[in-house]
Amino acid sequence: MIAAVAASVGGAAPEVTTNSECGAGPVQFAQFGNGLQLAFQDSKFAGWTLDQEGLSTVDGVEVGMSRAALSANRTVEMQEDSTLGAEFSAGDISGFFASTAADSPVTSLYAGLTCFFR
Repeated sequence: MIAAVAASVGGAAPEVTTNSECGAGPVQFAQFGNGLQLAFQDSKFAGWTLDQEGLSTVDGVEVGMSRAALSANRTVEMQEDSTLGAEFSAGDISGFFASTAADSPVTSLYAGLTCFFR
């Protein structure tokens, strides 16, 4: 899977690391130069994060879009108890806004397994 993603984003090999301190147990990460990070556990794809503009979901969800634009695409629910900032969920994708302001841009997206320390 890593090779296929690398080929689709220009062929550059990602930096591959392991974090043994994740709450779910050891997680391997493949960090690409375009801000995409893939997460693997027990050699199986488990999730992703994205923190740079340039990639989007099939329905147009992307880093940099405004909260209003995201809300026009999906139902956005703020995670009021987040200790990490202006965190939201929008269906099967979650992420962060730069602030809680209505015009705030998306600064990162994620789905599946993450290793956020809350």
